[in-house]
Amino acid sequence: MKTLSASELRVLMEQQQGPCISLFLPTHRAGGDTQQDPLRLRHQLRAVENRLLLKDLRSTQVQALVQRAGDRHQSFLSQAAAAARDQ
Repeated sequence: MKTLSASELRVLMEQQQGPCISLFLPTHRAGGDTQQDPLRLRHQLRAVENRLLLKDLRSTQVQALVQRAGDRHQSFLSQAAAAARDQ
């Protein structure tokens, strides 16, 4: 995974539009632990959903944010799997 540069991080921090979700999870390239990665993500997304609901956000808004985060992660996993196959 590419590490964010200071300028990229600064741009992200300057965003002031509504709530944002950032998840940083260790993942595994190979082995049995790779099967646990999606489960860990689901647990993290559930925890984020609960935190956002406690901040009095509408449940439809929270669900949309969590869904988008999950979709982006699935896209990343698909790209990573394709890259691994190409090597």
